[in-house]
Amino acid sequence: MNQTFVYRKHLRAPFKSFVRIVMLIFLGIFIMTFGLIFTNHEKMNSYVPYVFGIVILIMFFCVLLEAGFFYHFLYKQFQSINITLTDEAIVYNTAKKQIIIPYEDIKKLAFPSIKYTGGWIKIVYKGGNIRLTVVLEHIGDFIYELKEKLDEREMSQVYNEKKLFSFFKTAVFADGSWERVYHNYKFQLAISYLSIIITTIIIRFFDHSNNSNYFIYVSILAPLLGYLFSEIIIGIKLNKQFITGELKLFPRYPIFEHKVFKISIMVFSIGYILILLVAVI
Repeated sequence: MNQTFVYRKHLRAPFKSFVRIVMLIFLGIFIMTFGLIFTNHEKMNSYVPYVFGIVILIMFFCVLLEAGFFYHFLYKQFQSINITLTDEAIVYNTAKKQIIIPYEDIKKLAFPSIKYTGGWIKIVYKGGNIRLTVVLEHIGDFIYELKEKLDEREMSQVYNEKKLFSFFKTAVFADGSWERVYHNYKFQLAISYLSIIITTIIIRFFDHSNNSNYFIYVSILAPLLGYLFSEIIIGIKLNKQFITGELKLFPRYPIFEHKVFKISIMVFSIGYILILLVAVI
């Protein structure tokens, strides 16, 4: 049975969904900027709030225009890209053309990537090449299926087995990481916003130094560091689940992953707030 692969939904999303993402990010910038102004202990001129409002409005429209540019000239192309592994060939479709690559025409598989970070697979064939990034949905399954097709034709010479296995691990981790982002982003944003707000309140009423800017910036970093720490823990766990010598792994544990994510975010965020309280009181 032929299997078709597409890019992840955040790349295939319509423009209104893209704008929604931009607005959520901008809301964080707005809260942070408000916190920087609100924690300034010097007497504020009456016109400052109006200037602040105008600057934020201009920034929003500039970011929106930039987002529109990137969407139409970069992200929109992913909506129409899909790749199918048939019995005889790779079928690569874009909005403008279709490329059919018989497996016998494949000359080389290359894997420019950084382990557990990202990269792509480059399929070199007679007449050209195509590249597929780790943001391809279920790219681990794609790698496995492609290897099976090549091995059936005794074409293992077109890839380096060690590099292919290394990229497979990176691809599987990236695939799971995006799934976790989809599942957890609301919680991540809520904790990030809350971290900035609580920091702003503490600094406003308890801190009388000139270090408020640093505290506000760190209030954003704390939840982010918690997220990165959880990905490291999950990555270590995942590395033990791969079956040696095969492009297979034991089943994931989404409940465990979600628990690690939440605990890490909360520990780093609450830990930062406690350190802040000790520093200013």
